[in-house]
Amino acid sequence: MNKTSFAKRRYVDIRHALIMFSPVLAYSNFILIAYNFTDLKDMLPFLIFAPVFTIGLIIILTIVGKVFRTKQQATDITLTFERSIEANKTLRITTELLIELGKKLDIKPSQEILDRVEYLKRIERQEV
Repeated sequence: MNKTSFAKRRYVDIRHALIMFSPVLAYSNFILIAYNFTDLKDMLPFLIFAPVFTIGLIIILTIVGKVFRTKQQATDITLTFERSIEANKTLRITTELLIELGKKLDIKPSQEILDRVEYLKRIERQEV
């Protein structure tokens, strides 16, 4: 292994470690700043403030995360799907070919499949 390869590997290792460790550093800085720049330092010892603040933050982040996961994430996925014009065109063509194949085998497509093809056509025309 040459020196350049060794240096590149260490650089990648450091980048990966920072990705894992940065949230801990950011939270540590945040909790210290929140404690030192408020009047809480006069009322509450740091060893009580830190765990109470951490538990409160975990509860708030859990609630916000659940709301995001159940509401906003579905919207984001739908909008991403509707913006994927080429992928939707491929899906429409494939579905139409399957419908044609089904007709040759005397299999009638369900209304849901026909509705899906119309939806994909609207996406292609950017009417959604």
